[in-house]
Amino acid sequence: MGNKITTRIEYDAIKEKVNALIAEATANGMLEPEMDNDYTREIGALAHQMAAYEDEYMMHSFGKI
Repeated sequence: MGNKITTRIEYDAIKEKVNALIAEATANGMLEPEMDNDYTREIGALAHQMAAYEDEYMMHSFGKI
């Protein structure tokens, strides 16, 4: 997976993946506070990519606050 999201299609696909990872991690008891594991690291990395996309592309629609 690339490090930068550049399209809404990529953003939506990554958002679905994050939601699936959160559900899976929760079901497996792997998403508790202070946990550091493959789930939390991947969710964090993907969420960071999503935030960067939102800052660069989505904020233009709403205007920066």
